[in-house]
Amino acid sequence: MTKTITDYHTPAQSSATSVWRIAFLCVDGRTDEAAALLGGGCDPHSVLTRGIVEYWQASSGNGLHEQAKDTLTRATELLWDRNDQLLAQVFLGLCYSRQGQPREAAILINQAATDTTDDLTRYVALLSSAVLDLEQKAWQSALDTLGLTAPMVDEIPNATLRGKFFHQRGLAYKLGGDFDAAINNYDSALVHFEEAGNDECQARTLNNLANLYICIDTNRAHINIDPAISIFRRIGSQLELAQAYDTKAQIYLQEADYRRALGSANQAIEFLSNDQQLWLPDFLSTRGRAFAGLKQIPEALADFTQAAERAELMGDKEAAGRSYLAAIASLASQLSLGELIDLFRQVHRLTPDKKTESAMKILGRVVFASSLPELEKTGRAQEGEIIRKALEQAHGSIRKAALLMDIPRNTLAFKIKHHSELVPYLKQPRRTVIKK
Repeated sequence: MTKTITDYHTPAQSSATSVWRIAFLCVDGRTDEAAALLGGGCDPHSVLTRGIVEYWQASSGNGLHEQAKDTLTRATELLWDRNDQLLAQVFLGLCYSRQGQPREAAILINQAATDTTDDLTRYVALLSSAVLDLEQKAWQSALDTLGLTAPMVDEIPNATLRGKFFHQRGLAYKLGGDFDAAINNYDSALVHFEEAGNDECQARTLNNLANLYICIDTNRAHINIDPAISIFRRIGSQLELAQAYDTKAQIYLQEADYRRALGSANQAIEFLSNDQQLWLPDFLSTRGRAFAGLKQIPEALADFTQAAERAELMGDKEAAGRSYLAAIASLASQLSLGELIDLFRQVHRLTPDKKTESAMKILGRVVFASSLPELEKTGRAQEGEIIRKALEQAHGSIRKAALLMDIPRNTLAFKIKHHSELVPYLKQPRRTVIKK
């Protein structure tokens, strides 16, 4: 029999209702209260609620997801009701996601969303599935999943869970480039989080809004980020406080206030703990941009390089490539052509062609602006290497290579004349065969 959401509004304290009562406390950020309600029993529902609390404790840095996984696995074995098993499976999938195993997480969560006949479990499963999509930047898939969730939102008995729907949909629209829709959804999320009294979720949404406004209206960005910083400082959320200060630094960068940007970037790095170093490459890149704006070139280059090296060490090659690309963009007018070439080689090694093309455009403009005496000083071989890589990507077409380098075709053709070694890389004109 299908259990509808309205069944959870009733005062009856069934085992399932008790499970959701504790789950709602966790969702509202009141994990300590939820833990205090746990009994020491070994019955299936007690094991399930303990696993849910352990998941939330681990997610807030007060426990281990491996322990929560063991408890939730045990719950799936003990529970006889299929819907209860699938609820445990959702949280088990979230544990896998937190441990960097998105494939395993998606299998468990999507199966729960498909198989459950309990509306509330299906809502949580679909919302969790959308979160997994967004972590993979699959914003259209997330929007499709959230579209299935939308008809259920108004009936959800927990304001934080309603707010999370709008928060995730706002993030999906942001990734898709629809900033107006993103802002509208974030504003709706704030209404529900305020109703729930969930300060932490409000602050996260304010941080996301500030990020959106950076390129639109920096005054609005400051208006959103300042209360977020105050909330994170008050509740002692170190990682999210660090993220908020990084956002603050990016706002100052947009305003070309490099001194204040450096101060906020330093605070972001300062608040990172040893077990949160995954965020350090992004924060170092932000500080590198601030140093570059202050013309402190050695410090800027050191930060960009350290950011890239740490990201690559963590296995995130794309983030490493982004750091080197940020170095090229920020320091193009300050470094020698040879130094820029070294950075370009790293971008080319680490990232997809799209990032390489971005670097190529910047270097193309540098080559275009370089005088002949400067090229003789820095070495024509380095100029030739840039042009060769552009020709390779353009399959020998001077026109396409010029587009890649963002310089006039005639300029590129003139420069190629000074590089006889590039002839083999040029597209050869078709020869017309005249039949007699």
